[in-house]
Amino acid sequence: MAQPRSHTPRGVYAPVEADWDFFHINSVDLDGDDNLLVSSRSTHTVYKLDRSGAIVWRLGGKSSDFDMGAGSNFAWQHDARRQPDGTLTIFDNGATPAVEKLHAD
Repeated sequence: MAQPRSHTPRGVYAPVEADWDFFHINSVDLDGDDNLLVSSRSTHTVYKLDRSGAIVWRLGGKSSDFDMGAGSNFAWQHDARRQPDGTLTIFDNGATPAVEKLHAD
């Protein structure tokens, strides 16, 4: 079953009949307020979750809680981390498969 927030079409990484990882967590970090920063590669989103698992906010992806300015979108990201000065950093992988190829019509 396809997940509406995933940017990864089923079958990109494995045959259609295989299990499909629509979310693909690739980093979890403790934020300064004791909540969690969770990076989801396949949704192109960094989530802030409280300790009950509720979403506090989403950065990026199809349902971002923030306006993404020109040139600020990211894809297939890794390693979401809060820096000592409060900055949130991520590694923007942006490829494999290339976003341009997935969204070309």
